Amino acid sequence: MSTLTVTADGATWLKCDSSLMCRSTDFGVSWTGSTVGLQVLCYFQGPAISPHDPQQAMVAALDQGVFKTSDGGASWKPVRVQTEWWDDNWQNHDGSVVKAHPSRKDTWFAIIHGYGGTRHPRLHRSDDGGETWKLVLDLKEQFGGEWGKWLDDSEMGDLCFDPSNPDVMHLCNYQLGVFKSIDGGQSWKHTLKTKNGLSLVTSPSGQHVYLQCLKRTGLYASHDRGDTWEVAHPADGVDGLVHHPKDETTLFISDGQHENYWSYKGTRPAKLLKSTDAGKTWTQLAALDSGPLYIDPVKPDIMLMSTLHGGKGILRSIDGGKTWSDFHHDAPSYTARGFTYGGTPGSVLYHMFGNMARTTKLHD
Repeated sequence: MSTLTVTADGATWLKCDSSLMCRSTDFGVSWTGSTVGLQVLCYFQGPAISPHDPQQAMVAALDQGVFKTSDGGASWKPVRVQTEWWDDNWQNHDGSVVKAHPSRKDTWFAIIHGYGGTRHPRLHRSDDGGETWKLVLDLKEQFGGEWGKWLDDSEMGDLCFDPSNPDVMHLCNYQLGVFKSIDGGQSWKHTLKTKNGLSLVTSPSGQHVYLQCLKRTGLYASHDRGDTWEVAHPADGVDGLVHHPKDETTLFISDGQHENYWSYKGTRPAKLLKSTDAGKTWTQLAALDSGPLYIDPVKPDIMLMSTLHGGKGILRSIDGGKTWSDFHHDAPSYTARGFTYGGTPGSVLYHMFGNMARTTKLHD
């Protein structure tokens, strides 16, 4: 807690824990997060927009868990994923990933890291829109690993679904590698042991799965739905990965490291590369200081790139990555950490380290 304020009549107490404002009306016995507008300490992943209702979304935040909106982001409420951490006193705990199930309207998954000595990731599932949650995977308990008491890279990871069968799920973790479930998250097997895994994507059919690694190794690929893996592009790091939403074998990567990202301080700009044969060969499209990438799911020739090249921040391409120009509609001028489809055509959410922004003007 950094500060505490009490109203003149003594009835309401306000405190700020990290960047979350909390409110108490019972003299500090219980607290509620004030999250209108939602600006928090850090996001590892962008928000998860419900595929059934674009007004419904959840987001995971460092130190502050998971939040939900039902009005398109106008207001947010905290979600109590692991309730024992809330029973007596509000506790800082890290949320790193939240995902909406592609076909089940009220089913969500969230990864929470706890506080103090429980920093290792735990995957939870809700089947009632986030009201109640069940623990489905404790990585430390099932697969071991070395986990620090305080913040380390264990918070970084991702979760994705096989588009042809959402009961097939892939989870990556920065410390341990990649895991696969074929029963909706009830049981898991360790399919790839590696370090520095940051994000996962699949091809439209789910046959091809790709793992983006920071710092070392580069890009891994699986061509049998995540059962076996190989290095698809060796590099000292891949800082952007996106798959074409309709073409089964086309994907893009940013090969290198962004000079301004906390993950690694590189000495050379990244190259934007494209593969049309599921990662076997690559063509360079641009030599830009590129980072996270985005392809519009409605008009795939429209792309976004986060970059510091020439101080531009965000670039847009309307020809499939061949040429790029400035794009700052409703976006901050500094570099975005990632992009998320906003649920309606032309809508994109940008997330930075401490806040989010939205544009509805990606399409001219």
